[in-house]
Amino acid sequence: MQICRDLLTMSKGNMTIDDYLQRAKQYADGLAAFGQPMAESDIQQVILNVLDTSYNAIFTSLTTTLTDMPMEDFQAHLLAFESRIKSQNLVDQVTPLANIATKSSQGQGCGNSLNRGRNSNNRGRGRSNPRSGPRLHTGPCQICGRKNHTAGSC
Repeated sequence: MQICRDLLTMSKGNMTIDDYLQRAKQYADGLAAFGQPMAESDIQQVILNVLDTSYNAIFTSLTTTLTDMPMEDFQAHLLAFESRIKSQNLVDQVTPLANIATKSSQGQGCGNSLNRGRNSNNRGRGRSNPRSGPRLHTGPCQICGRKNHTAGSC
């Protein structure tokens, strides 16, 4: 049957996980309408088998579960994992900007920053103004290693 072949050969491609799950559900519903229903665990396995390598961690987690998982829970896990991947990608996009901010046009790059902070009352406290808006960087500073400020404000 064509619907079964489509289900078994579908790929996620550029679709969101939500769109991908909806397409798989459409194929599974089509099979059920023709009297060939698939078990939820079989549908879940088909869905997991065609995900790319960025989903390997959730693949391992979901395939090592000893009990059958309701489809709603399965979908919730995949959606949460995709959300995590997206947020990590946003952090990865912001990180290079922090690296660029460490170099100023006045020659204050890494070589000139060794004495920065000495004889200063603000050593290690940064120069951020808490009223200036939300902090975008909570990771460690690339210069001093302390959190909640960037190298550009160290």
